[in-house]
Amino acid sequence: MNSPQTPLTKGAQSDVPQPYYELMNAMQRVYNVGLYYPIGHNMTERAIGAFVHAVKENVDKRSGYLHFGLTEQSFSLQKRALDTKVPAVKIFHQMFSALHITSLDIHRDINADEARCFFEEIIAHNAKIRTCRDFSQMIITGLPESVKVRQLNSVPDEEDDTDEVPHDTSLPTIEYLLSSLMQRGIPEEMLTICRDLLLSVKEKLAERPLSNAGLASVTWEDVEKLLFDLAEFLQTAAQGEPDYPLEERYNIDALLAIVTALDEPGTDVRSTHEVKKAVNLLVDATKGPVHETQGEELEEKKSLRPRDRTDISVGELKEALLELEEYRAVRPIFQTDRCEQLSVLMVTLGRPLQPQLLIHIQHALTEYFAHVLELDEWYILLQGTRDLFKTLEKDRVRFILVLLTQALRSSPYSSVLIFVRDLCRELAGDELVLFWPFLVNELLVQGAEREPKVFQELCIVAGSLPKQDMRAALPYLKRLDALAERKIADSIFVAHPLALRFLFTLLLESSQVVYFSNRLMKGLQECPFSWLDKAVLPFLDSRSETDQHFLINLFHQENPLYPGQTLRDEGAAIIIERLPLLSAEQKKEQWIAESIAALARTPLLSAYALLVEIAQDRPFLRAGKWPKHARLAALKALKNY
Repeated sequence: MNSPQTPLTKGAQSDVPQPYYELMNAMQRVYNVGLYYPIGHNMTERAIGAFVHAVKENVDKRSGYLHFGLTEQSFSLQKRALDTKVPAVKIFHQMFSALHITSLDIHRDINADEARCFFEEIIAHNAKIRTCRDFSQMIITGLPESVKVRQLNSVPDEEDDTDEVPHDTSLPTIEYLLSSLMQRGIPEEMLTICRDLLLSVKEKLAERPLSNAGLASVTWEDVEKLLFDLAEFLQTAAQGEPDYPLEERYNIDALLAIVTALDEPGTDVRSTHEVKKAVNLLVDATKGPVHETQGEELEEKKSLRPRDRTDISVGELKEALLELEEYRAVRPIFQTDRCEQLSVLMVTLGRPLQPQLLIHIQHALTEYFAHVLELDEWYILLQGTRDLFKTLEKDRVRFILVLLTQALRSSPYSSVLIFVRDLCRELAGDELVLFWPFLVNELLVQGAEREPKVFQELCIVAGSLPKQDMRAALPYLKRLDALAERKIADSIFVAHPLALRFLFTLLLESSQVVYFSNRLMKGLQECPFSWLDKAVLPFLDSRSETDQHFLINLFHQENPLYPGQTLRDEGAAIIIERLPLLSAEQKKEQWIAESIAALARTPLLSAYALLVEIAQDRPFLRAGKWPKHARLAALKALKNY
């Protein structure tokens, strides 16, 4: 999908050169285009070419490298801090941070193939980050020689021996956490209990879903991410970092809810006691050295602190979390929340709601589409829309389709034409007929500039329906904004796709015939079908019923590129009637020669007579009416007659 360039915001630092943000825009474009177009597609290659050019424009002249630096809160380019609120910067800050990248260097000699490989690897690793089993699987491999990446918690290669960042990628997540707890003074027997607990969580999650409905979608990967974050915090806390950050408290609360939901009824008292000791150990691990009896003491205390509650659900945690002004971003364990949020919105659309509530849902969708949609989200959107056709009445489906298409139009990342195309591939029969007005409406509004191939595919789909079905659907099409508000792209009339020729005849037969005749005439003059309409169009008037009839017959042709004899005779009659009526200044126009030459292709006596009259005109007499280029055109036409 083609996304617009990210504009500079008011918050962008004034000392950062504008080309740096243009480079980020180029990177964003490669990422967005890559979501919808395969490698080798023209759109993809153009985006990669623009990125390579931007790299060469911004590299350091001495080192020959383009340097990105990352911390948790900042993203710099050539040691200039970029504004992380700018969408293009934000996307890659989040992506690189998820991969634990601390610096990235791109050489000036990077070519298109290497740039393509770089984006493929970064995007692929970013997609796999939630399913990795240990740190070693987070290491980015397969990068080209022109790209150098340094990661936190990665095993250094021979060239990175000077890196002072600690590396430990050989241990799985559980062992990494336990080693962090050991550094806090936790006894070995407590670590054994903790290890057994976490291993049992992994086994139980593999065997069955959680009993708590709010946690049904939690997987071991989610638990592992919590453990990793907790271990990272413990390592930081061991180095003397103050305070207990909100997100770590949240991680522990979520872990508590998961472990509690896995506690099976009927478990022996001793096992339950051991589990609670391990849970309490994890809850209070951040306080410092923990004694073996601490779990028992906490069990007896009835603390009201939220993080000591073991009956809290993930749903409650999420709701409370979203109420915090300073922490609106969703935590990684709930990365599926966007999918869940979209699923809820799509299901809600199918319920009987008041129109005002549906408008509120549209606003929620508009905000949702302001971000890049992952493939899972796109699938939910398509399938949710597809299900509406099966369960709802036609009028309700139409109303919801208006909400969806308008919300998608406002997205800087998602293409409404690609949505329409993908949905058309899911529909057939009466469902496609019901969707036809929306398909045509988006074609008219969007035009062919953004996605020409998608546009052509949709034109073929729109023109493939039986004519009676298209004619029956026209009244509803007129109620949509393309025709009702004349919100039609100029390229529609210039391109006038052959697949839509029956639609154009319907428009020319409508009450807005003068408007559409005028627009189509201008478009055909710029890009005519053939020699016939090119010769006749200069004489046409959009207000004339005769001329409107000629246009209708032109679009009724089986192939307007090769007009039939009847249409040829109709066009010749217009030329014969109006050519002599032109003023002396109009006869000097160069297009007159093409109109005269067209008469040679029509075996009409009146056409032959007019050609003779023009050819025999005497320019040296006062009565001479035709300029030289017109007479030469007539003489040439008579030779071919």
